[in-house]
Amino acid sequence: MAKTFLGNVGHGFQNERARPLSAETFGFPSREVHARAISSYRGLDNTPEGIAARAARRQTEFLQYSIPYDTVPFLYLPAGPRTYLLIQNLDAALSMFVGFGLQPNQAAEIGLKIAAGQAYEPYMIPQNDVWITGTGIGLATLIYAVV
Repeated sequence: MAKTFLGNVGHGFQNERARPLSAETFGFPSREVHARAISSYRGLDNTPEGIAARAARRQTEFLQYSIPYDTVPFLYLPAGPRTYLLIQNLDAALSMFVGFGLQPNQAAEIGLKIAAGQAYEPYMIPQNDVWITGTGIGLATLIYAVV
């Protein structure tokens, strides 16, 4: 069966990529293209009604960060409304300590200890401050979502 070429069919933001080069834009799409592309595919509506509809469907935007830690406690997430939280210790040998609403202390073993290569994903999502420290200089992944 032969394929039929349908021409330049698609979303408007897809067609913008095919425009000719010019001195003003250098052929790059406008900065709004990415936001419109995401909203076209994901149905993102950032009005209060749209946010409420996503919350009702249990949909959310995730944020992921690679975070360094050392022996000094650091506040990585201030208290706030979160719907998801995952912390993974990426170090091969060091342990990290997480404190929810308190500063952890690796010497006194105060806080939630996450061993090397392990992760913590709570069933009930803490809404208070998230402090992290470690037994040395290491790296972790922090993934969270807010409403």
